[in-house]
Amino acid sequence: PAQVATRDAVRAQTRYRAGSLFTGGDFLSAIALDVDKYVKHAGRQTMWEGAVSNGTLYARIPSGSKTCAFCLMLAGRGAVYATRRAAGDKSLGAEYHGDCDCSPVAVRDQFDYPESYDPRVLEQMYEDARDNAEGTDGNSIVAEIRRRFPDSVTDAVIPA
Repeated sequence: PAQVATRDAVRAQTRYRAGSLFTGGDFLSAIALDVDKYVKHAGRQTMWEGAVSNGTLYARIPSGSKTCAFCLMLAGRGAVYATRRAAGDKSLGAEYHGDCDCSPVAVRDQFDYPESYDPRVLEQMYEDARDNAEGTDGNSIVAEIRRRFPDSVTDAVIPA
């Protein structure tokens, strides 16, 4: 199994969040998101390390009925993540935000996806957004996903 988040990292993040106690920020909501991320970290890292050692590719799979546009963009790329670095891995699972419902899934063939999950749906959404985005960078694609698929994402842009 992978290591859990280090004590120093958790302390540093908690100290950072504590600053909101003096600036009027929402400390409890912020720290709850951090706890969610840290609790899921070891399981996610274990999956990554096992698959990487086998040469298996990964897909990022959202599990909720909706996900944020950023996660939809990453999931829409399919099983293209060959290494932790290629998947945007940062220390302590920072590639996942708090309240994220995504999981890395090792994919050797189409039968490795969860039973009720069809990767082609997210791949098509990603391709549509990428092809219609104002730019080719991730931020442009995420913005286009928010505009084009408001019923599929938690952070949609809904025209006034």
